[in-house]
Amino acid sequence: MEIPELVFVREDQTLLHFPINRAEVCIGSNPTNDIVLPDTSTIPDVAAIIVDRGGGRFRLRDLTDGVLQVNDAGLEGDECDLGPGDVVRMGPYALRLRVKKGDGPRQGFGRTSIMSREDEGPEGASIEFAGNRYLLDPNQPFNVGGHDDNDLRVEDAFASAFHCRVTNQRGRWILMDLGSTNGTEVNGLRIREAELPSPAVVRIGRTSFTFEEATGARRSRESTDDKTALGRFHGMIGQSDALRRVFDLATRLAGSKEPVLIIGASGSGKELVARALHAESPRADGPYLALNCGALTSTLIESELFGHVKGAFTGAAADKQGAFEATTQGTLFLDEIGELPLDLQPKLLRVLEASSVRRVGGTQEIPVHTRIVAATHRNLEELVREGKFREDLFHRLFVLSIRIPPLAERPEDVIPLAEHFIATQSTRPVVLAPDAQAALTDYTWPGNVRELRNVIVRALLMTDGDTIQLRDLQFLQQAFTTRSQDARGSVRRHDERERAKLLEALDMAGGNRAEAARILGVSKSTFHDRLKRYGVPLKFGPRS
Repeated sequence: MEIPELVFVREDQTLLHFPINRAEVCIGSNPTNDIVLPDTSTIPDVAAIIVDRGGGRFRLRDLTDGVLQVNDAGLEGDECDLGPGDVVRMGPYALRLRVKKGDGPRQGFGRTSIMSREDEGPEGASIEFAGNRYLLDPNQPFNVGGHDDNDLRVEDAFASAFHCRVTNQRGRWILMDLGSTNGTEVNGLRIREAELPSPAVVRIGRTSFTFEEATGARRSRESTDDKTALGRFHGMIGQSDALRRVFDLATRLAGSKEPVLIIGASGSGKELVARALHAESPRADGPYLALNCGALTSTLIESELFGHVKGAFTGAAADKQGAFEATTQGTLFLDEIGELPLDLQPKLLRVLEASSVRRVGGTQEIPVHTRIVAATHRNLEELVREGKFREDLFHRLFVLSIRIPPLAERPEDVIPLAEHFIATQSTRPVVLAPDAQAALTDYTWPGNVRELRNVIVRALLMTDGDTIQLRDLQFLQQAFTTRSQDARGSVRRHDERERAKLLEALDMAGGNRAEAARILGVSKSTFHDRLKRYGVPLKFGPRS
């Protein structure tokens, strides 16, 4: 089995091995990145994004305006390909891409055996395509695309060479889009990374295949968790009475059909609780989908929630299911419900009351049987008083609730969590010094569990030995008091600025792409790639 990873080196000393197990890995000094580097003047909030394109191919996006170097040379544009052995220099750090050999034999891309019905074991997951069934190995990624090196090769001009990947992460099957041109859909919803429900129809280009997990497999994997003795519950770890009450309450409320409102600060684990509610419910074998109400525009979130009919708006070339339809008999998690636009709140209330949905531009009422779990870090009662959240929707959602205590209220969970992060992030034995343990326990953790994880990862990069000392710890309140705490928000703002530059150049050039590329000082091919990346129409007229 081959496992891609980033090896972090400072002054010829290897500090950390970070496995690449997701479609995108954000790197920078902001504490909400996937990899957080110690704050220095040469490392911005988000310095780079490494995109896994499948088949051992990776792409680097440079967000530093030319500060990064690859193999001791600057980038010609803001992107480049990365391969095993390539070294990215970022301030005092060198990041080397490596593909290591894991335990067990690797079958290799394009060599997956086609199984018969008789070969299928009593439990497991498989993909069915063109009359053939492919057994998924939980220890190996399964790649799909047009290239011969994929585990499943498809003949489709609209599918990318390495289009998407299925992996098993902590017993759950995850589908990742590998930066494809035309995107990946699960049960009609476009995704970048999502847990696969069972069954699920995955569409890439004009090709569809079906994912299915054997009946009982999901429940079996959860039943192996010792929720009380180990203090582990569906990805959550802790030994405090406060967190155990969350475990117990989630178990009790899971069987209800009523909405559940999860209340907790950012980074406290609201989505983990939502997934636990789904996994413990009678709907566990049904679909689960998470939508962040604060990450989408008003127009886009309406279509994502309710779907649309062909011709409902410009670009609606075909009918599309919304999240409610896609998760019928399952669970829909609406994160940051307090950010839902006010004009959409009556429509959400109507779906909750009527158990039916009307697609954007449509007239037909479509029955849905979806369990809603919502979450917020804001005070909804205060938003109601301010007229920013409807009172009737608030009362409809606030039937059942779970409050996740912040990490500051459960200091006895800090060290077990820290040791867990050390075990999962470090490839060498590392322990916490007594003064470091005391500092971690005494700290107030405004960024909650997410901040604790990032503090540990940063400390692993800073320490030179096998012990994390007090001096290796850097806390959010010390280093980021005036900085935005949303790495993805930084990426989004960067993309908005780049899109504005493209539009301005096109406007100055009267819509002439070659002239606009010259104005920006980039090649025509680079300019064309940026138009596609930032969603700028290829046919462009001057703005009035």
